[in-house]
Amino acid sequence: MPLTFAPGDSFFVVFQGEAEANSVTIETPALQKMADLSTDWTVSFEPDLGAPDGMTLPVLAPLNEQAEDGIKYYSGISTYSRSFDLPDGMNTVADPVILNLGRVGDVAEIHVNGEEVTTLWKAPWTADISAFVTDGANEITVKVANLWVNRLIGDMQPDADKITFTTIPTYMPDAPLRPSGLIGPVSLMTERKASPPAPANLFPARAD
Repeated sequence: MPLTFAPGDSFFVVFQGEAEANSVTIETPALQKMADLSTDWTVSFEPDLGAPDGMTLPVLAPLNEQAEDGIKYYSGISTYSRSFDLPDGMNTVADPVILNLGRVGDVAEIHVNGEEVTTLWKAPWTADISAFVTDGANEITVKVANLWVNRLIGDMQPDADKITFTTIPTYMPDAPLRPSGLIGPVSLMTERKASPPAPANLFPARAD
């Protein structure tokens, strides 16, 4: 059974009987960037968790770096949405369409054209969306859930309207915030298979 390893990926492989070799080297597939999707995202937040209804991001950036406290200290599900067209030269039949989220804090659920693709919880933050895209306009939604750390720190700020409840303080007001949300950069990529080498000439012509 062939296995494809992305950077940072891993598998548990259980052999029946003795293995034919102690190790094997697997060539990393060459990914080519076809389009940048790091701009023009709209973000909506869950109600009653301190954040506004939503915001627009001309360029992706971590939520914890936003100026508004309700966003900076937000913990919950953030829903990112935007549309895109497949770039010229991208063939969904011949070449896989790979969505690369760049970096996420902390878990991402990907939807394309209204269909759930997969959930990512670790690097590599990539997913094959070939079966979900069309040649025209496409809609992508990424639901990102982050941990409660940032909200707990926010609730320790002076005059904060507390949203969480703990029996004892768990974080100090000046504790560092965790990177949160869809951080990016987000891009569409494809795997370009190298052309097979020309067969070797085992019987070169003899010079007269």
